[in-house]
Amino acid sequence: MPAGGRMTTLDAVRRPEYTGPNRCWPCTTLNAVVIGVAAVVVGLVSVPAALAVGAVGGAALWLRGYVVPYTPRFAPRMADRLPLEFSGPSGGAAGGTPGGGAVPDGERGGLADTGPSDPEAVLETLLRAGVLVEDDAGIALSESFASAWASERATLLELSGSELADAVADAAPDEFDATAHEPDGEVWVQLGTAESALDESDVLLSRPVAVAEVGAVRALAATDAGMAQETRAAAANALRAFLDTCPVCEVALIESSTADCCGGQGKADPNPVSLCPECERPIYTFPDA
Repeated sequence: MPAGGRMTTLDAVRRPEYTGPNRCWPCTTLNAVVIGVAAVVVGLVSVPAALAVGAVGGAALWLRGYVVPYTPRFAPRMADRLPLEFSGPSGGAAGGTPGGGAVPDGERGGLADTGPSDPEAVLETLLRAGVLVEDDAGIALSESFASAWASERATLLELSGSELADAVADAAPDEFDATAHEPDGEVWVQLGTAESALDESDVLLSRPVAVAEVGAVRALAATDAGMAQETRAAAANALRAFLDTCPVCEVALIESSTADCCGGQGKADPNPVSLCPECERPIYTFPDA
């Protein structure tokens, strides 16, 4: 709902879970064909009515992601019969690496991937340190840590690509080479042993993930909780799940999936993803329940 609590007619029509970075293009194409066929049929009787069908249908398709009722329900079954694989924002649809390969999702591309970690032990450590607080509503960031983390992120936003890469290397639990890549002005940080070609064992962080994780590591270091560097790195990965705005774009995150909105959900078990609708980068991929 927009600021002020007032919902307009367009707000009632829009379906952000099926549009923008969540749009399923196979389903959009299918619906566009249906609209086109309907306009042709109506055009046999009335050309003005056919134009109206096309205009209204096109507008609805753009705002809602589909026109045919229940498309998100039956489309996965149709997609299963196609000899194609569809992937969502964390499967490669959101862009490519500097070398042209698939972009790792928000969970695979993080400091925690540079070493082993125990999720339960990390959670207990964060609770003991007061970084996370638990109540009847669940677990949330403490106000003091949330403020410290936001301050660190703001500082990191001022860094150049190479400076951010240096900060990532400093935050990593072991000694790694960090290289900044800036294709089309977008910053990626490669963390590993190769300085140019992206090795399968390397980690590739988008700028939002790099800012979030390095900021978390720095804020955790200031808590004096006695955490080892590898614990702080693992915690930084988990803490991304608590972000509700993009660390770079500063807009509210939306719910997405590791599969497109329709096509592909029947081919694999998609995971929920928090996604920035502005830069279209996944911030965190939630594990299987």
